[in-house]
Amino acid sequence: MDSPTPDNPASISYPVHMMCRREHITHYKNLANLDQVVNTRFTFAAFPLRLRGAHGGPTRAVALLSVRPGGQTGHGTPGRPASPGRESRGEEAG
Repeated sequence: MDSPTPDNPASISYPVHMMCRREHITHYKNLANLDQVVNTRFTFAAFPLRLRGAHGGPTRAVALLSVRPGGQTGHGTPGRPASPGRESRGEEAG
């Protein structure tokens, strides 16, 4: 599921963010181009930008697709991964 925030937007205590921080769980919000990996098995990798003094920030989110014999990706498009080189924004809890 992708949503703008896992917490109730009216909350001032951000309980989901605090639980994720306590349990060392990262979460990513506002991901782009998810329509390109619907019904596709992929490995998610995230490369956050390290910002001094910050607890979240922009992240390059990547869907790694396996290539099947014959050059077909898990997305069903021959030889072409979904969304090559496109950036998504996410936020890391921490």
